[in-house]
Amino acid sequence: MKNLANFLLFQAGWFACVGAAAEGHMWLGPIAVLAVVALHLFWITRPAERRWELGYILAVGLVGMLADTLLGALGATRYPTSEAEWSLALAPPWITALWVLFATLPHHSLGWLRSRKLLAAVLGAIGGPLSFLAGTRFGVVAVEDQPLLTWSALAIEYALVTPLLLHVSRRSQ
Repeated sequence: MKNLANFLLFQAGWFACVGAAAEGHMWLGPIAVLAVVALHLFWITRPAERRWELGYILAVGLVGMLADTLLGALGATRYPTSEAEWSLALAPPWITALWVLFATLPHHSLGWLRSRKLLAAVLGAIGGPLSFLAGTRFGVVAVEDQPLLTWSALAIEYALVTPLLLHVSRRSQ
């Protein structure tokens, strides 16, 4: 039941981040993600495991924010609905919140992929770019000058990151 709830909360958090950003409210999604993370941590009963998981989630958020900041710095992506409010060179907060949200999946709903690294890579290579594509449909992400290169970079990024997150998350099990 926790796996299904985790998956549904991930979807709700994704829509909260992207939907709010589409309306120019880049902070509403991260607030919703805080609630999802609090529930995620509540489900972890052992205090040491909960502390490790929180550190893992924060590290994934930081690394993901840096990866998407790099894509922006290279001119591959832009976040048009956040530009008026967010003048920093870093990816906007709702993007970091999506990475934080993504980090909750290996512990629950994606746990079944831990021993299937190739499948995890393939699903990451498909799912990551599809998430960005959905973001372009909402108008919150713009893929710039060389779309084929950007989509390829996203596929490679998520093909590498998905099995890595599953591997690292195993430590807390």
